[in-house]
Amino acid sequence: MARGILIVADDASTLVYLKELLEKNGYQTLLCEAEEFAMEMLKPMEFPLVILDINLAQINGWEIVKYIKYEAPETCVLIITGTKNAKTAEFEEKYADTERFMISYKPFIAKSFLIQVREIIDNNNNTKQSNYCINEVKNVT
Repeated sequence: MARGILIVADDASTLVYLKELLEKNGYQTLLCEAEEFAMEMLKPMEFPLVILDINLAQINGWEIVKYIKYEAPETCVLIITGTKNAKTAEFEEKYADTERFMISYKPFIAKSFLIQVREIIDNNNNTKQSNYCINEVKNVT
């Protein structure tokens, strides 16, 4: 499995911020700003983690989650979103007691975000199971 993290977002500033944050902390990243290519990038390569901005302009981010769930079973997903809505609430309720997917609500704190990334990768490396997990990162002031 590749050691890189695939970051999918349609906002350049989000991509740059996450790339710099992760690479400064020892992670390799691959960026995908054209979200319609995200599923194509997953076909030839395996990633331990995909960080996915769920609110994409060109494609429904939930379709990418569905694709990963069935076509890339060893890949974990950290969904980032600025909105808590019916769809994210339904997702949290459905997968609350499992370990493969997480949601991080913006704005997030870099340290908490990095802890989530490390936990996802460590859990995936230790279990290699198709589980799901939802953790909300709260902005602490």
